[in-house]
Amino acid sequence: MSQGHEPPSGRQAFSIWLDVFRWIAALAVLLGHAHHRVFESFADVPHAMRTLPFFLLSLASSVGTAAVLIFFVLSGFLVGGGTLVRYRHGRFDALEYVVSRLARLWTVLLPTLGITAILLLIQHCMSGRSAFSFDLKVGQIVCNAAFLQTSYACPQYGANGALWSLFNEAWYYAAWPSAMICIFGKHRSMKARLSFGVFACLLLGSLTAFQDIGSSLGIYFTIWLLGVGVAVREKPFLPIGVIPNSILFLGCLLIWQIFRKNEIQGYDVWREYPLDLLIAVSFANLLLAMRACERLLMLPLEAMHKRFAEFSFSLYAIHTPVINFTLAMLVVAWSGLKFPLMPQQHVAYLIYAIVLITSLAAAYFLYLIAERHNYAVRNWALQGARRCGRAILYRNRMGAIDT
Repeated sequence: MSQGHEPPSGRQAFSIWLDVFRWIAALAVLLGHAHHRVFESFADVPHAMRTLPFFLLSLASSVGTAAVLIFFVLSGFLVGGGTLVRYRHGRFDALEYVVSRLARLWTVLLPTLGITAILLLIQHCMSGRSAFSFDLKVGQIVCNAAFLQTSYACPQYGANGALWSLFNEAWYYAAWPSAMICIFGKHRSMKARLSFGVFACLLLGSLTAFQDIGSSLGIYFTIWLLGVGVAVREKPFLPIGVIPNSILFLGCLLIWQIFRKNEIQGYDVWREYPLDLLIAVSFANLLLAMRACERLLMLPLEAMHKRFAEFSFSLYAIHTPVINFTLAMLVVAWSGLKFPLMPQQHVAYLIYAIVLITSLAAAYFLYLIAERHNYAVRNWALQGARRCGRAILYRNRMGAIDT
């Protein structure tokens, strides 16, 4: 989003902040899942054992779900808002949109499913069982690749709980063009716009009814649309500066932390959603204030933030199977080790660090072999799709001539 000759306080600074939000959100999810598997829950630890390091770790690890909401808003802003800009300028290409979105998701998801299968096979063999008795569960892999995890069709493959949000994300991508034409397609007839709107509602509504766990697909589309609202608006909903908006966002995060007790997404949507919406609205307002600020703080280490943001999706997708595998191997190697651990056991902090390092290393490896090639894969697939389209069109024309 940065442009070459603009002052550091303009778009360049805002672009760096977007990168920071992306990688910090991914890290927050990692910290939460690692803490949940290594340590006893904070509420189950006696007060005398709640040391300062454990308290700080627990605090940093408690906002993973809020981080996913931030992902949704950022996705709506970057994907939905970017698509809307092209549509308004007459440059929206449906084929390019579909190929780009699938390439973005599949270049990370498909390798993640493959790596997960390998880790599960190694874990299976390390437990003393034959590799030939390993159930690959091909149906679950295909179902996850089709973005139907968290629905009644299949669970997340390999108990990769983080994949629940990809169900939402993928189908938001699918519904957005129709919703966009319905809302912003002023050059189309009212009948056509309503038809597109009905299709988007039917798509999201039917999949929501088919959803087993996770945040309600249809209801949480409003949070994704908040990101689109950031792209459409020029001024914050609440006209205050960046610093007051930052304080407001942190205050909303504190309220969310106090009142949103449930750790299982979708358990009670009508209790969860108002608090989640509070986080999303306050973050969207902060983004608007930051984008409108002409003298936005320019963060140092721009290259580092950009690199961390580049593999944030890989980190989000792969960290859960890596954590599960790492802990399973530690149990095999360390007789008598049982999880979760109490915070007074110093080895717990060492294991926690090992889990974080292996997850980050695996995510960067996934980025190197897959995610960083996203644009190359997209261009290759788009060229192939257009060649196929031209070939089909040519055959149809020749068939018409022959008849």
